[in-house]
Amino acid sequence: MEKTSEEDLSSFLINMMDDVVVALLKVVRSFEREILDKEEAKKIIREIGEIIAKPVKMEDELKEMHIQSIQNALFGALTSFEKFIDNPKVEKSIEELLREAVEAEKRGEYERALELVSEIGVKVLRGESLPDSLLSIVPDGMVMEWLDGIDSIAAAMTLDVTVEVEDGEEEEEF
Repeated sequence: MEKTSEEDLSSFLINMMDDVVVALLKVVRSFEREILDKEEAKKIIREIGEIIAKPVKMEDELKEMHIQSIQNALFGALTSFEKFIDNPKVEKSIEELLREAVEAEKRGEYERALELVSEIGVKVLRGESLPDSLLSIVPDGMVMEWLDGIDSIAAAMTLDVTVEVEDGEEEEEF
């Protein structure tokens, strides 16, 4: 069996992350179109989260770190999709939320940092853009990894996403 290069693995994992985010976007769009109710949508998101959160052990430590990084990014996306379904008011700007998330992470307040990142995800799901210039203020760490998931949401929202309705008909772009 041929060994997988780091570049091949990274490309594969990023594509997998994008596929998961598109699936989550379909869940949210189905909720918005009342194909799914709130509880059904949240249940599907949680089930996807359970699959993503399963530990993966690899003999190669670097490959394992890549996988954990993608899992963390997807966790940022998952929490954003779940929060979006609750339709919260998010009054702060993306920049304010990001600065607060970075500060919360510095203080070791990871739950608060994730909450703030998920609010950024809600804003992105509502159509706001995630300015690349802001990402330069984010040090390596959990906030940066969660933001990778938000960036994946932003990319997925530019695609034509189709949701299939039970009678087999497809409804196009949202």
